[in-house]
Amino acid sequence: MSAIRLREAKSHTLDEHINLLRSVVRQSMKDPESRMLAVALVSGTYDYKRDAKTGKETPTVSAWGKNFRAPAGVTCRARDADCEVERIWDFVVLNIRYVYDSADDDTFSTLKVMLLTGGEDCDGMTIAFATLLKHVGFHVVARVISTKEDPSAWVHIYPMVGLPKDSPTHWVPLDATIDGFVPGDEYKGIGKHRDFKL
Repeated sequence: MSAIRLREAKSHTLDEHINLLRSVVRQSMKDPESRMLAVALVSGTYDYKRDAKTGKETPTVSAWGKNFRAPAGVTCRARDADCEVERIWDFVVLNIRYVYDSADDDTFSTLKVMLLTGGEDCDGMTIAFATLLKHVGFHVVARVISTKEDPSAWVHIYPMVGLPKDSPTHWVPLDATIDGFVPGDEYKGIGKHRDFKL
């Protein structure tokens, strides 16, 4: 396996932080395996492997020499954007655990690194969703929020996917960092927010 490299960076402003995030999305999208993975997820091009714990056949997709859990369910019909968002959501939730960055460090991982390590923070989750969704034609923005308790501090980021695909008029939050959330759920205590095109 090739060495896994995390990109550590310091940003002094919100705009610098978003620019770092954008650069990692671009880097992730240059990797052809990330495009093949996104297409496999929405087309249902899965393999089936026997789960060692349950003995049942489970759907998997392969990328970077590793098998990842794939979302179960019917194959998305052509141009079924809602289904495509759900498949990508399910894949991210199945394969990337929310974890904090190291204390005093802010790391930015490509999609490949996060999947091979199995975890990332809210920046990484945003990069993962943006990479996979943009590869299959969606527009994505990053929403940065503060809370009502401290509206001056930007504390969280998550992606918003635009629907319909060609000319978005509706933006769906995809915050997979909170247990029990599904596409469309959003934290109720938002103080302020800013959206940034990815």
